[in-house]
Amino acid sequence: MRIGILTADEGWERTRTDPAAGHLAHSLERLAKTNDAVATVLSAMGHETVWITVDATLVSRLEAANVDLVFDTYFGPGRRQDQAVVAALLEFAGTPFTGGGAACHHLGLSMPRSKRLFQALGIPTPPFVDAAGLSVAPGLSIAA
Repeated sequence: MRIGILTADEGWERTRTDPAAGHLAHSLERLAKTNDAVATVLSAMGHETVWITVDATLVSRLEAANVDLVFDTYFGPGRRQDQAVVAALLEFAGTPFTGGGAACHHLGLSMPRSKRLFQALGIPTPPFVDAAGLSVAPGLSIAA
């Protein structure tokens, strides 16, 4: 099986990251180590691995790579929300991939949304405040 492994382009990631954040180098190193381990195991199992760089041309890169599956280890080293965008692009391109889809990533990246979903489904979750939206969750009061 021909399996694509998503990798990051440092230059592209840097253009989209706050230089003051300071996490990019560590994130890129972590992604590279993970991808190397995945490629080693997949190759040992007899699969052909293909590196696919995540950047603005991802959809055309996917088409050119002509893979059977994408092993999605990409977590958005520059911007966390990119992991959801990449999953959406994989879905859009019709490329089978490992891991969660776009909706899963969007929920996972938003604790308030996830907690509201848990509450709606009757899954116990502690009271919380959505500080980003400055709204108070139902049933929670905040003293002034």
